[in-house]
Amino acid sequence: MYTCVSNGKSFARLALAASAFTLLAGSAAFAQDDGYQTNWSGVYGTIGGGYGSWSGNTRTIDPTSGNCVLCTAQSQGGHGGFGTVGLGYDRQLDEHLVAGIFSDADFGRVGGTIQDQTAGLAGNFSEDTAWTVGGRLGWLVTPSILPYVDAGFTKGYFGRAKMVDTSTGVYSGYNTPSFSQGGWFVGVGAEASVAPHLFLRGEYRVSQFGTDTVPDSNGTTFADNIAIHPQEQTFRLSLVYKIPEGF
Repeated sequence: MYTCVSNGKSFARLALAASAFTLLAGSAAFAQDDGYQTNWSGVYGTIGGGYGSWSGNTRTIDPTSGNCVLCTAQSQGGHGGFGTVGLGYDRQLDEHLVAGIFSDADFGRVGGTIQDQTAGLAGNFSEDTAWTVGGRLGWLVTPSILPYVDAGFTKGYFGRAKMVDTSTGVYSGYNTPSFSQGGWFVGVGAEASVAPHLFLRGEYRVSQFGTDTVPDSNGTTFADNIAIHPQEQTFRLSLVYKIPEGF
């Protein structure tokens, strides 16, 4: 059976709560400072996890003529967890300003549904992996706490969907293939020094991907083509290990 999900409000509450947790952890670390000097400049690696929610506007297109059959955009959606790893470099430019570059990769299953309404078919559909390359700019509100914004390029990889008859739930023999699409992202987050070389980072990120047209086919015949434009919201919490300059 396929499942349909709607969770925007719950996701927003989760992101806000996790961001607050990151700031509180940093505040506690600063209050219990053991006298070490936080060095924000250096190369680092990250490992962590998160939760994502995606939505996608779809239109159904006739595979022969190329004309839209269902021309009004329909909204699909889903959610799920993922793991994340990354590498980056930060440079503290003055007492408050920190700039950096980074790349990260997400692995998991942010799942939902895709539908071919004119054929009465639907299937489970997910973003399985994604990677990003970007830059960030932050302002130290204390020597240990860095709120920041970031932006850059992203690419998502979306899996194959096995389409079932929506009236019976029986597999139809039709499938949509896996595909990938590039796009852009923007994010806002906070990072806190919690021990020498160790930082805790929480970030809320919005990603927009390009539109792809995928065939709904059984290998010999085509039911329809489905144009889908995915977008995604994620919250990620990561542990950062930094090798400071001059170490």
